[in-house]
Amino acid sequence: MSPSQVPRPVHVLSPDLVGVLEDRVGATMLAVIKKNKHTHCFSESPAFAAFHSAICNFGREDNVDISDDILLDTFCTTIPLTTYNSYEPFVAKILSETCQEDDVRDMFSPGLPYHIAVASSTSSPKPKFFCQYLHEGSMRYGGGNGGEIFWTFSLHYHQLVKIQNRNGDIIRTIPAAMGSSEMVRLRNGLKVENDHLNIMLAAGEWATSPVAVGFIRDMVETIFMVFTMSAVDMIRYMEEEWETLVAFIETVISLPVGDCQVCKLFVANDHSGL
Repeated sequence: MSPSQVPRPVHVLSPDLVGVLEDRVGATMLAVIKKNKHTHCFSESPAFAAFHSAICNFGREDNVDISDDILLDTFCTTIPLTTYNSYEPFVAKILSETCQEDDVRDMFSPGLPYHIAVASSTSSPKPKFFCQYLHEGSMRYGGGNGGEIFWTFSLHYHQLVKIQNRNGDIIRTIPAAMGSSEMVRLRNGLKVENDHLNIMLAAGEWATSPVAVGFIRDMVETIFMVFTMSAVDMIRYMEEEWETLVAFIETVISLPVGDCQVCKLFVANDHSGL
């Protein structure tokens, strides 16, 4: 895009745009409040005590039959800004070694978490954990604009949370990992129970190993990396295995991928995450 095509910045929104923005924010907050009003965190956390007290002052034990305007205003005026300290006691129940379905269902949102995101340790020595739920229409990912993309990712997880029912059966295994890792799993249907298969080339045409780079017939147009260190690790890895890489391309590039057992064996033992 040339400089002449870049839109000029808008310093002040027009009254119409301000109204649209306020309506959208208000509708989003109301949807979140109504969806999560019966969760353990919303019902039991001291951070929401003033909100529940205000609702009771309206003669309601719940927010049923209260207008949306009053509900939203009460939520915004009674609930202070919170920190991870008010969230941690509830997520700790999900991270416990023995996790029972009855104890953790509807903890932060209806149902069970689909993923537990691990935030980087930037504000404290310990990482922070945030439960993510998968509801219909809630997950949207933008695709690329085409072309060949070299995409690095990792399926590594911090821990696996196994949720048991009353009979002791494991009903769900939830990985606690980086958000980018779960994005890859969700978009490509890679369940953590099948990780022994996910690292194989048979997992999909998009999945390759650095040694199999010779199979990319078209020029790579985009390199997608979540962290800068991935580029450093990739370059170091290729330098250390340069002779193997060149020999592999020279001797195996003409073989069909399905017959390339050497390539599959290498990928199965490759834990670099690339």
